[in-house]
Amino acid sequence: MHKYETLPAERKLLRKYIKIQKADTLNEINLDKIPHSEVNSYEFKLLLEAGLVEFLPSRYSQPSEFKVTDEGLNFFKWKWERFWNTLFKSILLPILVSIATTLITTKLIPLIFH
Repeated sequence: MHKYETLPAERKLLRKYIKIQKADTLNEINLDKIPHSEVNSYEFKLLLEAGLVEFLPSRYSQPSEFKVTDEGLNFFKWKWERFWNTLFKSILLPILVSIATTLITTKLIPLIFH
């Protein structure tokens, strides 16, 4: 499970790269397909640092392809799961406990002390 928090610009780039990679038969992204300024951007460096994308080994001194890692491909599934987990634990569960407590105190206590 990935625990790295991302910026909206990073997530936008990651979505773009996932789409490009899925369209490619070799499942890799050639650096010629994206703007040079994008590869040198702060957001791209954060994606590399987080392990969501990685450069592929090259015969030349500079890499010419990169790919979205498995962790990057599953990042949005993880993010969605984390959202539902937080929603359940932080909002829905306390509401259910509150309802149960209210029902117990309003319905059972009068029966016990009647």
